[in-house]
Amino acid sequence: WRWRWRWPWPWRWQRRWRWRWPWRIQHLGWLLVRPPPRRLSYQAEVAELEVSIREMKSRLQKVKAETDDCKKAGALDLGARQRDLPILKEAANRWTDNLFVIKKQLVDRYGMEPKQVDKEFDLGNIDYID
Repeated sequence: WRWRWRWPWPWRWQRRWRWRWPWRIQHLGWLLVRPPPRRLSYQAEVAELEVSIREMKSRLQKVKAETDDCKKAGALDLGARQRDLPILKEAANRWTDNLFVIKKQLVDRYGMEPKQVDKEFDLGNIDYID
């Protein structure tokens, strides 16, 4: 009988090595651990954090007050805009009417073509607002 190397043998060895590997890492862990940084006093740090918390709370209250003011102002502006909307539409239609009158004057007095007037004054599609 002669001993032969068999295929599963290295895999068994690797399994054993994996089983031993975490144990070795634990024993070498003292090389990787750094001591915590020295702190002068915890009381000073706590006092600084309390001051920053107070500042943040006051800042939060100011921001909330500003947002409430903006919401109120926005609601007032929206109502005013809705009331002014018919007046603004009437004014826009008046301007459109004036542009049509000027266009007609240029066509009648100076013999320009309507397309040429649109091109020269860059009028494009002008129409009344409904």
